[in-house]
Amino acid sequence: CHYALNITNDGPATLDVPVTVSAQLECADDKAEYLYEFEDNIHKTYRVLDHAEASASFIYTDHPAVRTVQVTAYLFSHPLFLVATGKTSFRIEDYIPGTLNFTGIVQDRNERKFLQTGSVTNISVQIHYPRLVLQESEFAYSWTIEEDHFTTDQSYKLHTFTEAGPHLIRVAVVGRVPFYPDKNGYRYKWGYFGDEITIKDPIVHINISGNTYLEHGQLLDLDISCNGSGPVDYCWKILPPSKNSSNFSCTDVVTSTECSFPILYYFRDSGDYQLAIHVNNLITSLEREIEVHIYDVSLRPELSTVIIPVVCSVLVVLIIATAVVLHMRRHSNYDIETADFDFMQVDESSAVIAETSWEVMRRSLLHLIQLRCLCYSSEGGSANVNYGTILVGVEK
Repeated sequence: CHYALNITNDGPATLDVPVTVSAQLECADDKAEYLYEFEDNIHKTYRVLDHAEASASFIYTDHPAVRTVQVTAYLFSHPLFLVATGKTSFRIEDYIPGTLNFTGIVQDRNERKFLQTGSVTNISVQIHYPRLVLQESEFAYSWTIEEDHFTTDQSYKLHTFTEAGPHLIRVAVVGRVPFYPDKNGYRYKWGYFGDEITIKDPIVHINISGNTYLEHGQLLDLDISCNGSGPVDYCWKILPPSKNSSNFSCTDVVTSTECSFPILYYFRDSGDYQLAIHVNNLITSLEREIEVHIYDVSLRPELSTVIIPVVCSVLVVLIIATAVVLHMRRHSNYDIETADFDFMQVDESSAVIAETSWEVMRRSLLHLIQLRCLCYSSEGGSANVNYGTILVGVEK
């Protein structure tokens, strides 16, 4: 077994407050005694005779600084036998040391603190005083949270932030601390704590605007927006339709001040794809998957190149047919007026039946033929030539 010395302290502390340095010797003989020598960097030395453990308290009243105490352990014999050595350091400060803590917060890589809107957080002050001093002292806390100011004797406060944006929290601590080492009175110590926390709205919905059913050759052009507070980190990835996108990871993460960004992508091949979108604003992380369909473009002529010539041809035929019909109707309704020289008796003319122009011409032609035949067959006397209603006498 080899000797080893473990040294600890209960610092940090303020001026006029004791800091205890403890030493524990490994592999110590329970029956043997050891001399422990505690020495700080201003040549203050304490010697303690004990067995496996020993401790010493240091009080500093001059100025704040980082103090270092070295401990050396000797086997108490004649002469002294050095068995182990070690050292420890702590801070002595003007004001009560401590931290301001929040539950439920998220920190970014710059150690800025973020909290979700509407969530309850426990704001607490943790004083880093030696345990003995904490037990023998009294503390009061003055809080400033948003627009509220109040004083309590408790070191924590539950609060709900309802408005998004940065908020500054301040806490002033007053401690009633005994005089050390005699403890025959009290003195007051002060501590000041403050921190900024940013309240952000969570991302609940991801809105996608754009066409996801495209011809091969068209560009995928989508507008993505969400309702959470920025800035946001986002990424997207094109996946096969059968792949599970719940565990997909993006290597190229983009940061945007607002929860709004475009997606542009060209597909080389037709088919079905899955677009996975991941959005994170530190408070919430949300994923959305949509299907994208790319179909081949048909080589058939466009419908307009077939319809337009057919329509034009039909219109031309209709125009020509309409013109022919109008022309025929116009001629069929046209009445031909003829002069009727009636040299017959009144009783004969009354017997004539109204005839059409075609019938009149036909009848006159027949009478003309009969007249020519009569002229060639007669030998003397007089002959009568009949032109319908026109009678002519010829002398021989």
